[in-house]
Amino acid sequence: MSARNGKRRASQGRGAARLLPGWIAALVCTLAVLAACLTPSASAQTRKPPEAKPAADAGADAAAPADKEEEEEEAPSAPTQPTAQELAGGRHMLPKDAEVPVEWMPPGSAASPLPSEEIFPPQSLTIRFNHKLHVKDQQQTCKTCHAAAYKSNAASERLLPKPSDTCDSCHDVDHSDLSNVKAGTDANGQCNFCHLGEGAGKGNKVAPLVIPTPQLHFPHGKHLARNIQCGNCHGKVDELELATRDNLPRMAGCFDCHNKSSAAQAKPRAPARSAM
Repeated sequence: MSARNGKRRASQGRGAARLLPGWIAALVCTLAVLAACLTPSASAQTRKPPEAKPAADAGADAAAPADKEEEEEEAPSAPTQPTAQELAGGRHMLPKDAEVPVEWMPPGSAASPLPSEEIFPPQSLTIRFNHKLHVKDQQQTCKTCHAAAYKSNAASERLLPKPSDTCDSCHDVDHSDLSNVKAGTDANGQCNFCHLGEGAGKGNKVAPLVIPTPQLHFPHGKHLARNIQCGNCHGKVDELELATRDNLPRMAGCFDCHNKSSAAQAKPRAPARSAM
């Protein structure tokens, strides 16, 4: 009996000896896995790498600088201010207010150097304008700016050009609404390019131009219809810059025609200036 029990214990001992190394191996493997998970290198490997941006986004980022440049190019440029040289002309009949030759003045100026204040009251000219530049250099005619004169029957009618119809066709400015004039970016479209006075255009206002109504009856249309041209009454405006009150007719020049007989008065006169 004891021999049989001894054999059984010996057999169990041999089985235990065979099973013990397997448990140890399993334990060792488990501890190795836990140790691997807890090490810093393993933790770093478990982090997800930053996601790459989609190709479309990357392309948008690459194009962003170019888009920014395009936006900068499309941004409205600052208005170009007139230079001192540009603003120097058109303030007097001749540059630097030089004396005008009498032959360029209206007929009768030799006898009457100045027009009558009783007929032509003093004016307030708050603009600058170069007639010679427009007529000779730019080939404009009197009718370009003073078309109303060709149908006018009264001296009281306004014969100056309408800015929105005439000035805006060449200058970078919009006069369609005089209460809200819109200057462009070119120098010739800035308010102070034509209008005089400090702060011209500030608050959308300019100094008023004052030309009182002449004290006489004068139908421009009838004179022009009889081939009496602008220069026959106003002198050689195409040689001058700013036309002033001094370019208005002299009574002596009027009598040159009106003192003649009716037949002579009715005869058309040759134009004094072909350029006008």
